[in-house]
Amino acid sequence: MVEIGAPGDTRRLLAIASLAGVVVCAASLALSTRTGMWLDEAQTVAIARMPVGELLDGLRTDGAPPLYYLLLHGWMAVVGTSEIAVRALSAVFAAGTVALAPLAGYRLGGRRVAITATALFATIPFMHRYATEARMYTLVSLLVLAGFLALQAALEKNTPRNLAVLAGVTGLLLLTHYWSVFLIATVVALLVARAVGNGGSNGSNEAIGARRALTAMAAGLLLFLPWAPSFLYQVRHTGAPWGEPAGPWIFEVSLQGLVGGRARLGVLGFLMAGLLVLGIFGRALPRGRIELDLSGRPRSVPLALTIAGTLCLAVLVSQLTETAFAPRYAAVVVVPFLLLAALGLCVVEHRTAFPLLAAAVMGLGLVRSADEAMAPRTQARQLAAAVERKAQPGDLLAFCPDQLRPAVKRLVPTYIATLAYPPGSPASRVNWVDYDDRIKATPGRAFAESVDRRAGEGAVWLVMAPGYHSLGKSCERVLHRIRQLRPGGRRVQAQNYSHFEHASLWRLPPTPGT
Repeated sequence: MVEIGAPGDTRRLLAIASLAGVVVCAASLALSTRTGMWLDEAQTVAIARMPVGELLDGLRTDGAPPLYYLLLHGWMAVVGTSEIAVRALSAVFAAGTVALAPLAGYRLGGRRVAITATALFATIPFMHRYATEARMYTLVSLLVLAGFLALQAALEKNTPRNLAVLAGVTGLLLLTHYWSVFLIATVVALLVARAVGNGGSNGSNEAIGARRALTAMAAGLLLFLPWAPSFLYQVRHTGAPWGEPAGPWIFEVSLQGLVGGRARLGVLGFLMAGLLVLGIFGRALPRGRIELDLSGRPRSVPLALTIAGTLCLAVLVSQLTETAFAPRYAAVVVVPFLLLAALGLCVVEHRTAFPLLAAAVMGLGLVRSADEAMAPRTQARQLAAAVERKAQPGDLLAFCPDQLRPAVKRLVPTYIATLAYPPGSPASRVNWVDYDDRIKATPGRAFAESVDRRAGEGAVWLVMAPGYHSLGKSCERVLHRIRQLRPGGRRVQAQNYSHFEHASLWRLPPTPGT
């Protein structure tokens, strides 16, 4: 345990933070019950339900590392597989992140920063969004925060215990999300600079501590080695063919993901951006004045460089490998973002301005958090209900693209057969291996004709959505061809664009007029 003050102070802060984390994350989890699991969640649960050996093989076709899936596998064995049960694990990790926040805040700036950091972690929309999804992003944030504390402890006292914790957290991060590679590489670069600069050549304590921390992080890589063959296979065959590579806009989009702005930054986004600037450059002066020092504050510069280095490296690799970016990947920099924001808020010492600004940031954060927790993520429930009401044995449920199938398939009766474009994915998940090649190998027209033959005298129910990356006009061609083969089809349900994952549902009868 890292001491942050008197023992009583430590216990009180941890108790308050733990209670806050449990309350806010439980509230978000309760609010999230109105929306079903979308593709990534359904796919995650489908993989995590497999026996461990099959689970690890299944991840080779998914493109993710195994730690979260193994934890979810054990979690589901205890608490069950309902939507709220599987999402609860993410809420536990989010609550743990809030509970550790005062330790990190106190290290950076004492009690005031500790309390402010705890409040920001408890109210930021990112934490609530991913506390309500069966995905690994709150685990990433928890491990990054634990890594921050472990690194600080190792640099101050490079005891075997502190170094072992740092090594363990490094390895666990790599086994949780591959974007942690960019964060770890940036931290390594900063430690190398610390080891060779400012007296590094004459064996200063600072340089020795940095070198030992580097050794511990290198040892942490050993935890990843058993997974390395699967990782290399994923690099060659999976990637992320569903989206565009990251670009210079990654900073804005990452901040947008942090504050929950699905379309724009909004007031909260601009307030957070201002706090980041104050956190890096701001200095409090008497009578509530603030000075901006462009050289940066010593305790803030490493955090800022960590964010900048991580995201710049991510853009470079994403462009070179044509790997997609999503705002949720910024989970690796949420912790330094929020710690800088806490430092920035505490620069405002004016007795009126500070509580007003804090109330605005945290109040807007809670409003956005509730919105994020309740945000409709998929039409799967509505689509599955429409099919279940009217489909008959012998009907065929088709999907274009296959990315729509996992969320719907788990909700429809088992007697309804399914087929998805492009071919090659199991019914409950998407196979990302050589995805673009499989699209090219099967024209949409040919798939439509195979659907018609497979359905025979049964009706075809088609769940489709245009505009998916890599598919071009394939799904439009599928629908057009099936309607030619089966005249008289009609749209049963339209796309609802307020949902993150949206699609329309068509019923195409076996013969005209049926």
